[in-house]
Amino acid sequence: MYFIHANRQRAPQGVGVPPPVCAQHRTFVPGTDKRARNATNRYNKVKVMRLVGLKEIRKQRGLNQQKVAMDLHITREALSQYENGKREPGQKMLIRMSEYFNVSIHYLITGHEFHKKHPDPPRH
Repeated sequence: MYFIHANRQRAPQGVGVPPPVCAQHRTFVPGTDKRARNATNRYNKVKVMRLVGLKEIRKQRGLNQQKVAMDLHITREALSQYENGKREPGQKMLIRMSEYFNVSIHYLITGHEFHKKHPDPPRH
C-alpha cells in the first residue's frame, strides 16, 4: 500500500512522515497528521454524561478519589473521568457505585434524589 500526499503526488510508504491521505480509499489516515487528527476529533465529539452526584457524595463523605477507586476496583483516572464527564460508566459500574454509596443511580447522575411529581393515591 502506498500513500498519496494532499497534492496527489505518490510517496513510497515509510519515507518521511506519511501523508494524511490513503491511496486506496482517498480518506484521511488517523494518527498520521496532526491537522487531520484535530479535524476528525472536532467533528466526532460525543456528549458524555457528567456524574454530578458522584463527586458531590464522595466529597460529603470525606473520601478521596484513590480510596473510592480502589474500593470499586477501577483506576483513579477512570473515577476522575467519570466525575468530569470525559468518560461514561457502564450499567454495571453505575450499579456498583450506587451500592457503594447507598444512593440511587439517579442521584449519582443528577445530584438530586428522585421525587415523583404526583404521589400515588392511597389504596383502600
